[in-house]
Amino acid sequence: MPCASCGSNSLTPEDTTGNLFCTSCGTIQKYSNYDPQIFGRDGPTGSCIHLGSSGIGSSLNYKDKKIYESKKIIDDTASQLGLTDEPAVVDEIRSMINQITKGEFGLGEWFPILIGACAYVVKRKANVLFSLAEIAYALNCDGFELGRMITRVVRFLNLKLPEVDIFIMFEGVFRNLHQLRKLESDKLGQMRKQGIFMLNCAVKWFLSTGRRPIPVVVAVLVFVAEVNGVDVRIKDVAQETHCMVSTCRKRYSELLEALVKVAQALPWGKDVNVKNFLKNAMYVMSDVVSECFKKDVEHEIGALAGMVWKVILGESGRGRSERFEFQTCWNWWNGKSEFSKKLFLKKLLEKDVGLDIMPPSFVKGCMNNKRRRAKINSAKVRIGKIMHPSGTDTGDNNDVRLSECEYTGKRRKRKRVDEIDC
Repeated sequence: MPCASCGSNSLTPEDTTGNLFCTSCGTIQKYSNYDPQIFGRDGPTGSCIHLGSSGIGSSLNYKDKKIYESKKIIDDTASQLGLTDEPAVVDEIRSMINQITKGEFGLGEWFPILIGACAYVVKRKANVLFSLAEIAYALNCDGFELGRMITRVVRFLNLKLPEVDIFIMFEGVFRNLHQLRKLESDKLGQMRKQGIFMLNCAVKWFLSTGRRPIPVVVAVLVFVAEVNGVDVRIKDVAQETHCMVSTCRKRYSELLEALVKVAQALPWGKDVNVKNFLKNAMYVMSDVVSECFKKDVEHEIGALAGMVWKVILGESGRGRSERFEFQTCWNWWNGKSEFSKKLFLKKLLEKDVGLDIMPPSFVKGCMNNKRRRAKINSAKVRIGKIMHPSGTDTGDNNDVRLSECEYTGKRRKRKRVDEIDC
């Protein structure tokens, strides 16, 4: 290689830079230290770019970059779910995702849903209130999709989660409801025990069987607040708990209907309805219903119960602002009875609370099944008449009356998808 300036072949490299210079004229030769990277440390790397890498030094390869971005998404999602103050929970979520994805993590739209599912599982294992609807609302995803992801996580990790505790849900909703924060501590304690009492009754009456627990909690909380004269609306509580308002109202009406049935079982309760019961519930709840729940002292109430029922029907001359002195005699509504504490299901079912009914969800399912079966039989009759106009071979379906297949109830508007009662 001759010198670019004088053409001499006397080129010598420098000790410091390694560039070639001519010993005759002293000219430094340009591009004299080029070293082509044909092979790298781990094999061939290509002539233009390194295969599988976005660069060297501060740049990361694809896998490291994906893991880095995934951990950022986990931290951001934990912040959305309000878990920033619980680093142990976030670490357990990260470890669970690492185990599920085998260290690969992820960057797709499914990844935040997986984070929410793992957060639900971690909280559920610790028996801490963290509803599925709350997670779906925070992550802006579909609740059913989140539920399917939770099921897949539980099956993959072979976990056995504890049963959903409706009393823990009630405690969480009761504690976080802003309408109750201005009340005195004694009042709150009494309302809390009354709510647990009514939850025990709701479980005994199967109002929570086959249903989502949060709407039942909302119905009980609103009823207890109304009995104690606290202004709490179903719509406000449903919005705070991310429940459907229509479902909460349905559970509230079912609770009132069950209480009315309990009152109607009494000798003086023939004329009880939802309207007159709810109108005076603040004054007579702790007298009328307690007698229904305590049949062992039923023979002792006599004239006292009659006087209470006069107040329900508005026949008493005393003002509505006057409280009864004998209300303090009953410990159940003051939170001193066994029913004002959380009871195990087996022990709860052995209690007699004045009403023994079938689960409303089961009854509704049977009615829907019967209605569908009647429509199927009616369709079979029509098809048989079309296929066999002479009526010689229509089978036993001719005995089905079309009038029996019709639903004679009131026509209701078709519900939207987000207002399905469940």
